[in-house]
Amino acid sequence: MIKLFASDMDGTLLNENHVISDRTAAAIKKLQETTDIEFIIATGRSFKSASVLTQAQDIYCRMINLNGASIHEKDGTLTDSNPLLTDTVLSVIQHLDTLAIDYAVSTPNNYYVADYEGFIKRIAHFMNVSHEEVLAAADGTDEVTNAQLLAHYGDVKPITEMELTKENPALKLLLFSSNADLLSQVRQHLSNFSDLDVTSSAADNIEVTHINAQKGLAVEAYAKSQGYTLDEVATIGDSLNDRSMLQMAKHSYAMDNAPDHIKAMAQNIAPANTIDGVAIILEQLIAEYAK
Repeated sequence: MIKLFASDMDGTLLNENHVISDRTAAAIKKLQETTDIEFIIATGRSFKSASVLTQAQDIYCRMINLNGASIHEKDGTLTDSNPLLTDTVLSVIQHLDTLAIDYAVSTPNNYYVADYEGFIKRIAHFMNVSHEEVLAAADGTDEVTNAQLLAHYGDVKPITEMELTKENPALKLLLFSSNADLLSQVRQHLSNFSDLDVTSSAADNIEVTHINAQKGLAVEAYAKSQGYTLDEVATIGDSLNDRSMLQMAKHSYAMDNAPDHIKAMAQNIAPANTIDGVAIILEQLIAEYAK
């Protein structure tokens, strides 16, 4: 019987509007209230960004954030962290600055961007607000959207202001480009670093974390700490950054909207996120639990 259910967010738990639907929220709450199955989130998003979306539906659960670079209890308490090595980050950035590629670095409280204007244009859909609203937030002329920007990303600063310290380590490096050949070139360069895990959440990005910061490793470690066997763990996702948790769980689900190579990693296929696929799977688990 399933005792732990770990879900990705973007393309999985979130619908096409980048929010948790009412049906999905209701299914999560019913799972929490009527079964002994624990629901957790494993996402590439920071805790700030993910919790904005969960709290909007009054959902509270343990979170694996930034692909495992930080782990939080349901009250937001940080319980574990797997930061990148500073020397590695600086070396990678030095190489990136020679290329025409956009990138950003996440730290516990800040989000440092190489191309500030490009960042503003890119995140409107991610926050589920208009481009104009994000621009207003960035200019500080709209208090509501400025709060949204801070809630999702913390203090957004240009990369030139980044100072990495023990208290402010790099947790995740993100790269963005519509040039597939350039991304391939960067992946090849990153393969020279044995301390990095290189993955992605979309065709136009690369996500880089410490080799120990992987969703699957984090889910497995938590399961073992709670006395769950891997046969009692279910995972669900849609992207390459979900690969480790799809491959480690006996009960794994790839979303129907996932690429074929991701579907091949999972034991089962869930309905698409556009039709509340996670809710459908949770409703099935709840029904089975009640038998």
